[in-house]
Amino acid sequence: MSGGTSAGRARLKRASALAWGLCGLTATALAVWGCRPAEIPTPSAPGIIWSRPLQGPSFGPYALGQGTSEGALWSDGDSLRWLRATDGHPLQSWHWPDGFRDLSWGQENVVAQPDAVVLLGAQSLALIQPGQPLHLIPYPSGGASFRSSHRDPEGGILLSWRRDSASLGPEANQILRWFQGQWTVLATAPGRKGLFDAPRSWKRGWLAVFRRGTHCELWWTDRGQLHHQRLVGGDGTGHPPAVAGGVAYVASQDSAVAFDLTKSQRLWARRLPGGFDFGVHGLNPSTQTWDLLSSRGWWVRLNPSTGTAGDQGQLEPLWLDRWQGSPWTFTKNNTLYLWNIDKPMPSVLPTEASGLNSVFLRTSVLLNLGNAATAIQP
Repeated sequence: MSGGTSAGRARLKRASALAWGLCGLTATALAVWGCRPAEIPTPSAPGIIWSRPLQGPSFGPYALGQGTSEGALWSDGDSLRWLRATDGHPLQSWHWPDGFRDLSWGQENVVAQPDAVVLLGAQSLALIQPGQPLHLIPYPSGGASFRSSHRDPEGGILLSWRRDSASLGPEANQILRWFQGQWTVLATAPGRKGLFDAPRSWKRGWLAVFRRGTHCELWWTDRGQLHHQRLVGGDGTGHPPAVAGGVAYVASQDSAVAFDLTKSQRLWARRLPGGFDFGVHGLNPSTQTWDLLSSRGWWVRLNPSTGTAGDQGQLEPLWLDRWQGSPWTFTKNNTLYLWNIDKPMPSVLPTEASGLNSVFLRTSVLLNLGNAATAIQP
């Protein structure tokens, strides 16, 4: 709901992850997927292109801008600073809004697009756009945000919301949309139990996963008509579905599902190994596969048409709530992982990275390296 709720959900997931031993998981993977344990690749050493000192706190980078202004957003003391990807040149800065700077930030509560970055605060959201002042948008009264959002092609902002004020009606979970200065309710699930995870748009409407605890449901609109369908498997993971055309790809805590939104029809479902929690996933344009990554370090590629398992392997255990762009990158301690065509390849960094977040732009990777915004050649 607020930053505390978002952090609490993350802590519960991390605690669940730590409860599993990798040896037992290896046996599970062999039984369920029929795979061989893969050796963790030997890291190579990247070269630094540019580096710019930051005062912190650790935040970002989040991709912002395009063309000659392509870059990313960092935190630098009391400011949010937009730096150009090619040389680190400052393009614009904004003062941190009151109450935002010291919140816990991850990709779950940041929406990053070339033309805007949205920060989901406790009482309001901040809309950051190149060449414009920062715009604070208060949340509606009578409820609380789960800090899970999406910005649609028209510039509207979708938000997971819990209504808790009796003056506005019974308690309910909702999807809200902000557009041109006004909040509108798009969907309502009565009752306090559950939550809508990660709403997002598709070509004929929007979709979101509604988590009920014992199972999850897919809610979506198709040309203005609202639909919902129970999905196989357990509770959701907090990650937004991947979408290609009219097909949504959803990973629950124990199943992977492909669902045709245009026909209201499940195409296929595949059970995932118990305890792996393949929460971070996406459609990989380089391999035309659906790639899933577990917090235990296991990864697998599925054929989007059939659900058949292909390449798979293992990294060091790590926790991600999202990844940016393509190819995907992320860091752990002094290792940078670049998710390329063959497999996630590690590079040894000259010093420890601050946070897991990084972004690939053109031919370089932007990240927080120690106390500096840095671009490296992987």
